[in-house]
Amino acid sequence: MAERAFHATILAGGRGSRLYPLTASLPKPLLPIGERPLIELIIRQLASAGAGRITVAVNYLADVIESVLGDGRRFGVAIDYVREATPLGTAGPLGLIKPWSGPLVVTNGDVLSDIDIGRLLRHHGERGAALTIATMVQKLRIESGVLTTDESLRVETIVEKPTVEHRVSLGIYVLAEHVAELIVPNERLEMPHLAATLIGRGEPVVAYDHVGRWLDVGLPEDFAKAQADAAIWAGAGTNP
Repeated sequence: MAERAFHATILAGGRGSRLYPLTASLPKPLLPIGERPLIELIIRQLASAGAGRITVAVNYLADVIESVLGDGRRFGVAIDYVREATPLGTAGPLGLIKPWSGPLVVTNGDVLSDIDIGRLLRHHGERGAALTIATMVQKLRIESGVLTTDESLRVETIVEKPTVEHRVSLGIYVLAEHVAELIVPNERLEMPHLAATLIGRGEPVVAYDHVGRWLDVGLPEDFAKAQADAAIWAGAGTNP
């Protein structure tokens, strides 16, 4: 059993409108992936990695989520809740739980991955980061020739069907304890804005590249993929 060492937050307040009508009466984090709700897979992964406390930020159908998850006893981790009176974005809900002690792991409530939380936390600590953003390098092949031109539209280069790489956020983060000072309770704040503020202050914001599985369950086709791979996700990121 991993040592209980860190506090985590799951952002579970969204309406899941892109998955309507599935989310008409059931919040997106409770959609079933195989035999377990999506959020339960995330909770079990965090608990296996050593979370001692998980705070779930809720808004839409909050009572339903709280009644299903309870106090976390059956998952072997303490679960508590903060309620958003209005949607507060991807960082604003953290203002309801501050101050927190030590690094805070934050994950969206609709992402599945097999990320190694322990390595993510070590990377955060070794870099002395204020904010660590879990990322993945994705490649996009452009099925046309791509041109660069000067101001007069004279062609300088042509590259046929190039592959472009982008580093994308996975919706999983680690925040240093002092970052709580920048998050005002009950004010909407998105994580990119918080990152920009920290960068503007000269504080280290770093990426952590994940090379395994990851899925954002935001669209019907993504939900179908998650269900098709339910057996894989049931064991992703957890200790045997």
